[in-house]
Amino acid sequence: MDALKLLVAFSPWIAFWIISAGHSMVRLQIGICVAAVLVLVMGITKLHRGLILWAGVVFFAFAVVTVAVLENLRVIQHLGVLASSTLFMATLLSIVIGQPFTESYAREHVPSELWESPKFIRSGYTVTGVWGFIFLANTLVNVAKPYYPELGEWSFRGVELGILVSGVAFTTVYSNLMRKNRASAGESCLQSRTKGGTNSMSQTAFAEFDELVSILRSEGHDQVAGRLHTLLHETAWTTGSELMGEVGLEILTFQRSTPSMSPELQKLIGRCMDVIKRVWPAIDTNAKPNK
Repeated sequence: MDALKLLVAFSPWIAFWIISAGHSMVRLQIGICVAAVLVLVMGITKLHRGLILWAGVVFFAFAVVTVAVLENLRVIQHLGVLASSTLFMATLLSIVIGQPFTESYAREHVPSELWESPKFIRSGYTVTGVWGFIFLANTLVNVAKPYYPELGEWSFRGVELGILVSGVAFTTVYSNLMRKNRASAGESCLQSRTKGGTNSMSQTAFAEFDELVSILRSEGHDQVAGRLHTLLHETAWTTGSELMGEVGLEILTFQRSTPSMSPELQKLIGRCMDVIKRVWPAIDTNAKPNK
């Protein structure tokens, strides 16, 4: 899971949190309106999804009416609690109904063949559960705010920010750990499928190829992603160098037929080809892969 994409998904809430800082009614109203627009745009473009999307729609629609239009003081006084508790309840509900909200973001970086695996499902519940605790902690911070006014608004903002940063850090570390575990499992699978037991593909290299498959899927190149996954995980090879040759030729075919690619995909293909060229230095001169 990409923690940055997860933060992008929460950008309406972050924009609201930043713009509404202080005690200005105008800033608060602007923050709510900006966040409401972002929720709509991200929902239409599918950058935002699931229960977290609908939590944003409900909360910011409510805030537009009660705060931006009616200027209801009771709602304004408890807006921080309402925002954090809305996110907490949406997270809790996603777990209860068996659809942890982080799972849909994780699927963008994991081959579809692994979506039903126990490890993948468990990791979705784990990360979502941690974010649930984070939103609960921020709710409690907002509950405590009126009782300690001497600490000041920015002290509480700092605590909330620290809690959010800890969530991002956990998501990043946990995702990297899961990626390494998949790479390790893939390496073991490769060794069991090759008679020579070659070490030509390291665990790090295998992770690069699995990441390439995931990025290809997320950018809509499902056919080549499927072929690469089959070569890597479903085909028995005599040697690891044979596997590298076929994977390399498949990637080259894709490069030649796809002139326009995202910078992220171009860089990842370059890293994968660097690995392949250690085994097949002249692979650029070869023909198309065997069918």
